[in-house]
Amino acid sequence: VPAFVGLGTPYWDDDARGSAFGITRATKKEHFINSVVESIAYQSKDKLFNAHVIADIFHFTRIAINPLDELRIDLWKNTKGKEKSYFKHLKHVLMKDSSKLKEKQKERLKHAFEFSPFLKTAYELKEKFLQIKKATSFEEKEKLFRKWLDEAESSTIKQFKKPVKTLRQWHQ
Repeated sequence: VPAFVGLGTPYWDDDARGSAFGITRATKKEHFINSVVESIAYQSKDKLFNAHVIADIFHFTRIAINPLDELRIDLWKNTKGKEKSYFKHLKHVLMKDSSKLKEKQKERLKHAFEFSPFLKTAYELKEKFLQIKKATSFEEKEKLFRKWLDEAESSTIKQFKKPVKTLRQWHQ
């Protein structure tokens, strides 16, 4: 795999050639693809056994806020008439900090929340997450983050399940 040239793998040999054993008439291209993926995974594991995931506030924020937009998209796809168009153009308002919303934008949100209480809950979770960044001490941020994880996890909004799991893993 040419991508490993720069990693200094001790068994890299420019003259090496690959071979496949155990091929029968039943062997399909999917078997080869699976073998290639497995070999990349094993080589990566071999070389990166001490690797750690490093994530900054941008990545945490993106993962925490993305479910709100996923919910908006689901609402857009599953509604008809006037509301369908409404949800299509609501992303900018949903992603904006609530303290920076204009009156017209607040009215748009109010209307959307009347149509979907789940959207309101997701928006409130987004706002609570943004408050974590405004905390002044590490201890306060830690406390708010743990509380946010618990609230997002206990919500009935399916779009938050996977991101919460990811954020908990990163946070350990």
